[in-house]
Amino acid sequence: MVIIDITSLIDNFEYQEAIDLINKELHKSNDIELALVKCDILFKQQKFQECIDYSLTLIDYCKSSKQLARIIISVILSSMELGDLSALLDYFDKLDAISDAELSDEILINIELLKGHYYSNRGNLDRSIIHYTRSLELSRKIGDTDLVGSGVNSLAYIYRLKGEIQKSLDLSLKNINFKLSRNNKITNLVNIGVILLTRNEFSKAISNFDEAYRLARLDNNKNAMSMIYFYKIKSLLKNNKIDKAEQLFQQLTVMDFFESSSHKIRCSLANAMILSKSTRLTNKIKAQEILEKLLNNKDLDFEMSIIVIKLLIEILIVELKLYGEEEVLKELHQLIILMNSIANQHGSVLQVIESLLYLSRMNYLNDKLDLSVKIIDEAISISEKYNLVHLTEISRKEKELLMNEITKQKNITIKHSNLIDRMNSIDIDDYLKKITEEIYKN
Repeated sequence: MVIIDITSLIDNFEYQEAIDLINKELHKSNDIELALVKCDILFKQQKFQECIDYSLTLIDYCKSSKQLARIIISVILSSMELGDLSALLDYFDKLDAISDAELSDEILINIELLKGHYYSNRGNLDRSIIHYTRSLELSRKIGDTDLVGSGVNSLAYIYRLKGEIQKSLDLSLKNINFKLSRNNKITNLVNIGVILLTRNEFSKAISNFDEAYRLARLDNNKNAMSMIYFYKIKSLLKNNKIDKAEQLFQQLTVMDFFESSSHKIRCSLANAMILSKSTRLTNKIKAQEILEKLLNNKDLDFEMSIIVIKLLIEILIVELKLYGEEEVLKELHQLIILMNSIANQHGSVLQVIESLLYLSRMNYLNDKLDLSVKIIDEAISISEKYNLVHLTEISRKEKELLMNEITKQKNITIKHSNLIDRMNSIDIDDYLKKITEEIYKN
């Protein structure tokens, strides 16, 4: 009877009332199953540190390997939400020490999903794919469509990061046909929206974000709402609807979101994106200061790191066009090298190719023509290695354009003598935008 009452309270989002009832029952008996339900509620309330602390007090009271696994999973999930990955390998070792035969298929699936999340956050995308694929195989084996949806969502996200955009989109579109939990529906809609945004299909992207936000509000999922607001602001700015983006940003900053590092990063980055759109140089300088501070934030994940770097590149290119200073070109070069390094660490072939194409043009501007060609050849080689036909075609096309420009330059009697002259031979700002658009068309 008590379990029915607690379940009813949870279903109605009356979390504190459910915890009060559980605490009352726990005073009568140390029911570990009820205590585990309390862990789940603390997680739903996004009280992640409290969830970790409470979960750890239960370890000595476990009566089965299944209960121990559930506690460790609770700690891992909360640690991930807090961005604290330092102790997770130790917890995974504890889970691995438990025989698979002692655990249910659902727990084994969640363990594989968590390992996938961990290696994704650590930048090992290929390792994360192994674990997500295992979770998907187990989910299909037991016929759990929602767990299948979780595995598909995770793989779609990883393929998007790796640069296999169409593969990611196909997985997400196929996932619509599954009977998914609300949270999985939200994740699926956001992934589709982000891909549509990169292809400049703004109305379709916003439509997906709006539906995801509607679902997130039903569960009061603050992390999801924060993420969706960020992508909506990004969509509006990309479509030059700056006033609407500013209105949405104001709503984001005053809403009662939990104070997580992810939410703070999204707010800061959204502010920088809006400031960077200003025609006033002072606002661009403020945006640059925010972005440089974000770049040193240890909680900045891979996707946000790339957004920060690419926005800094845009701002520095404006400065380069205004002043034509060699020092700015050096800063741009360093940023693109950093982008390439981060992309390599995370196994994102798309971002590796994109950074190499940027880097090739920077070396062209720096009058290092042979090196510029060598870098393009590296982009072609990597694209071919991973059988990414679209990226190979783009890289080959860019090499052809580059060779034509180099030939023209060599045929000119007076060689471009300074940076301004070389910049006048190409519109670097327009070039980088076109490259990005072409890359995400596949």
